[in-house]
Amino acid sequence: MYDNLAFSDVNLKLIDHSLYPKDFTFICGEKTFSVNRIIADIISPISKTLHIVDSSLDYLDIGRESNLKYVKALACGEELKITKNNAAEVNNTLHQLGTAGLEELLLIKQRENIKDQNEIVFDSLDEAISNMLLLAALQKDTKFEDIFISKTFYQITIDQANEIGVDNLQRILSRPELCLRNEDFLLDLILDLSCSKSKEFLSLLEFVEFSNTNDQNISRLFNEISFNDLNNNIWKALSKRFDSYSYSSPDQNALQRNNLNNNQNQNEIENERSFSLFGRYLGSVVDLDINNMDPYRGIISYLNEISHGDSLQSGLIDISASTCLDLHKMNPRNVIHNDANYFASKNLANQFITINLKRPAIITGYTLATCRSMSHAEHIKSWVFEVSRDGQRWVIADEQKNHRGMNQAGAFYTFKLEKSMKCSQVRIRSIGPNWEGSDYLSIATIELFGQIIKPVF
Repeated sequence: MYDNLAFSDVNLKLIDHSLYPKDFTFICGEKTFSVNRIIADIISPISKTLHIVDSSLDYLDIGRESNLKYVKALACGEELKITKNNAAEVNNTLHQLGTAGLEELLLIKQRENIKDQNEIVFDSLDEAISNMLLLAALQKDTKFEDIFISKTFYQITIDQANEIGVDNLQRILSRPELCLRNEDFLLDLILDLSCSKSKEFLSLLEFVEFSNTNDQNISRLFNEISFNDLNNNIWKALSKRFDSYSYSSPDQNALQRNNLNNNQNQNEIENERSFSLFGRYLGSVVDLDINNMDPYRGIISYLNEISHGDSLQSGLIDISASTCLDLHKMNPRNVIHNDANYFASKNLANQFITINLKRPAIITGYTLATCRSMSHAEHIKSWVFEVSRDGQRWVIADEQKNHRGMNQAGAFYTFKLEKSMKCSQVRIRSIGPNWEGSDYLSIATIELFGQIIKPVF
């Protein structure tokens, strides 16, 4: 796994050291190692710099005794492979010699693979694991390696997981980028590690979403482990699968209130949980970001496509509005089809239309299109684009005022959000008169862009 990082100089290996005077000594604790001063200058920038000042200098103290074997290897041109077990010692030796430390070399390697400011691409999962283990051994930041490993965790083998170790796995499994084949894959991996490697891996069970595991694996869990192996965090994780509420109260009104409050609390917990698991499973997310070549190829069109043309009728989404001028001709449902029909509200202030996607999404932008009326008709002029996770609390994600581009027949514009927004519902809300000066909210088409959980039929 560590073949990607090693030191050697084949030319030094070809030198017959017995032919040259050993006139320079490296001092390592109580031991010494003598070489020709030219060799010393090659492997130690500090030695080279000191000789420029004083050519008679014949020794260099490089600290602890454990550095000796690495100095000898470097001087003789032997390949020096780096592992998590010797990383700290090699790093200390390199610093004492005045050359770049391992962390600097790893950072150079990272920059070669850098994708953007927040992500680095490695050639393989093995390479990312190797870099992570070396940096962790040096107590350096492993953020980029952790992100890559968590994103490709669905590929991991039991041997790779064992090599990573419990402490590093705890950090990786807690990352929001974690991607699994499914939840049973993670549970199986932990149980296999526990059985074949060490019971220490059982502590990772707290990262399992047991609500998404099958009954067969739950049975395996209780057949293979002792209750004494389960800590409080693991019990909390398990409780999500077995949560139930029971009350005994003679006051039926109080019982109903308790049930209502607990149901509301549970709904909020489940709502937040669904967003925290966004993209957790391989192939579960569909990416439909803004496409300038096709402003109507987004989330709505995708849901229509997989539901044979009508995502509303199939139950994939819901659409509602504050009011509707004519349910037969100007129904809110018209906005999900890119045709001649359109939606119009009654002539009242602060009108809105809401699309409930019924599943977590990350919205990055949206397209609006006007109806085919002439300019200075009821086309939308000023509005806010709002998002919500529960349909109760709304956040303004975009605001447009006096948008002149919408003041014409069949106009369409795509708006990119300044910040990607996690939500399950969106709405367009008018914040002023339209282009004819009335309060009708009129929209022909709405399209959304971003990522959405793939529906399961």
